[in-house]
Amino acid sequence: MKQQEIIDNMREHCTNLALCEKFSNVCNELAERINHRLFEDSREFHWILDTPGGLCDFEGTDFLSPDEMVLILEYNISYDQYAEWREANLTHKPTINLRSWLMGLRHEMLKSSPHYNPIKTEQ
Repeated sequence: MKQQEIIDNMREHCTNLALCEKFSNVCNELAERINHRLFEDSREFHWILDTPGGLCDFEGTDFLSPDEMVLILEYNISYDQYAEWREANLTHKPTINLRSWLMGLRHEMLKSSPHYNPIKTEQ
């Protein structure tokens, strides 16, 4: 390899590392804003497998992806609205993703589907 190629490769590598760091920082900021918005800064959070951009665990009770976090912020979703979606998905199958929920899809609408299978919960 020529010296200029080595320098160019090093520059590209540094640019890639900087981009990865920005992504990680943005993911952490998203999680911090969700913690503030939904949980009033009361939760500790961490990224599953220490991988920002994957699934974020808010103290083992709420798990959100960055795309769900973005939707929560974009649509200015309150904790009550979030909890309604979360609870509905905990008690029904199949689950409904947040975007579809925001567009109006509900489990009652899926009952005619052959794939609809409510979770049986013990009383």
